[in-house]
Amino acid sequence: MEGRIVSSEKIPVQTRKFTSFFKRIFVQLDQKEYAGKDTVEWARTLSTVDSDCFEVKRPGRSNTKLKVIIELAHQPTQFKLSPSLSNILHAPMLSRSRVIMSLWHYIKVNRLQDPQDRKLFINNPQLKEIFQTEKTAFAQIPHLVLPHLSPPDPVELEFEIKCSGTTEESEQSFDINLFLEENTEEMKNVSEYFKKVGHFDDQIEATVSEIYVKKQKMDFMLGFAESPVPFINKLMASQIHDAKLLSSSTDTDEEQLRLAEFYFQPWIRDAVQSIMENITVPQQEKFTPQDKVNLDDFTVREEN
Repeated sequence: MEGRIVSSEKIPVQTRKFTSFFKRIFVQLDQKEYAGKDTVEWARTLSTVDSDCFEVKRPGRSNTKLKVIIELAHQPTQFKLSPSLSNILHAPMLSRSRVIMSLWHYIKVNRLQDPQDRKLFINNPQLKEIFQTEKTAFAQIPHLVLPHLSPPDPVELEFEIKCSGTTEESEQSFDINLFLEENTEEMKNVSEYFKKVGHFDDQIEATVSEIYVKKQKMDFMLGFAESPVPFINKLMASQIHDAKLLSSSTDTDEEQLRLAEFYFQPWIRDAVQSIMENITVPQQEKFTPQDKVNLDDFTVREEN
């Protein structure tokens, strides 16, 4: 068995051996004629020395039929796509890096990126069938697509060995599609590409957060400038309210926490809401449980 690369594209002069394009080869002879010794296997290992051909010998000189099963060594490694993923990408087989890049392109073309969080994308019905969620993080794509990738089907060739006639008459030729990219630099840079995208997303998120903080400060100063006294009164009342919540929680006996009645007190709802919303006031220090607040120190006066 021997072969060569046939391509309509201009490719570099082949320097690799013929066997380097295969992972595993099975030769199955006629089971009736070679019962118990009908299969010959060749498998690539770390110590395999490649050659320009395969040679398989059999006893006897009669005509016989055989089947050759070949597992190809695609470069980069190719995977068979699940039906749902194949329908989206319009390809039966792709490399893992191509799958990720094609999904990214599909999400971009269909404008599925979450406008609130650029690290996520919203799954349409086709993507939901694959990821099983409403939203998915871009960083999770390489892991989530693994169940949809499987080894490609092997190539099966059947022919008959003829001992009569000339050598040219007994030879048979077959075309096998092999993915071969001598320059895989683009594939190697896929991870770097997504790192850059994640870095830009982090910068966007940080900029949006900074804008939000500055808007809070601006609203704070505008509220104070428009009506100083009502604004200060409202601010002090809010601070006193928060201080009550924090000071009351520090004086709680651990034994009271075991009783259900403790969690039905009037201040519980406000305390839970304050914690969940993480209320902050710009340019104001937060009260800590160690702060002691004396309500008599505050005098609220409203002027006309």
